[in-house]
Amino acid sequence: MAAGGSTVIAVHALEALVADDENAAAPLVYHNRTWHSLGEHSILRA
Repeated sequence: MAAGGSTVIAVHALEALVADDENAAAPLVYHNRTWHSLGEHSILRA
């Protein structure tokens, strides 16, 4: 999708795996022009 001078790519994940291995890489999210790792501090509580 065109968005101004950028291109936005949207995806729909069909499957995911969360490893219990302590050496596994942490998930990342790109926000505000920076990569951020996700962890316990990212959990939304209702």
